[in-house]
Amino acid sequence: IYSILSNPAGLNRIEKNEVTLMHNVIFTGTMFDFFGASLPGLLNAGRWGAGVIQLYSGSIPVRDASNNSAGELGSSQIAWLLSWAAEPFGKIYNRLDETGVGLTFKLLQESIVGRDYSAISIDLGILSDVGAIYRKLNGASLGINVKNVISGRLKGEENRIPVDFDCGVSYDLGEVIGRQALAAVDISASSGHKPRLKIGAEMYAHDWVPVRLGMNGRDIC
Repeated sequence: IYSILSNPAGLNRIEKNEVTLMHNVIFTGTMFDFFGASLPGLLNAGRWGAGVIQLYSGSIPVRDASNNSAGELGSSQIAWLLSWAAEPFGKIYNRLDETGVGLTFKLLQESIVGRDYSAISIDLGILSDVGAIYRKLNGASLGINVKNVISGRLKGEENRIPVDFDCGVSYDLGEVIGRQALAAVDISASSGHKPRLKIGAEMYAHDWVPVRLGMNGRDIC
């Protein structure tokens, strides 16, 4: 379900209706909430998903020019998400039947210091089973996601929403080590920032006990 955030094409891998909820209290009244649902059979036209994500920061002290307390303020950022995915390329070339594309339509709302902003943007994602195309790479997958590929300015703001780009490769290590395991490498870039490298791995120590390890944030150049 989290694919509606990271790569909407991942909805093609979900076979059943699923729902997830998350509530995370971080620090000093800051909260992160996520609700997501996948509806693969909706309308019999591709795979669908929907969700809402919120970051709320409360209890921010405010002081006047004389450094006297002037109360507290809060801020919130909300994104309403509607995702769609399909695998249409198999009709063109049969080895592309495991290659899918996805779109996420987002309504972004921000409230800070008594001011409200809003904008609409679209994410584009591609996810491919590389092994289905080239048999010698069986177990490998390629994912590409471009966030805010189409977007406007937050209403009331002068700057456009930045475009974020992610490209990653994962490899199923199950046949190599004899248990369910996965390794992945990802490169991400954002407008005005250096590309960053992310590396991660997951292995199931037991049928229901996953162990995960990762590195996030090493600058490439």
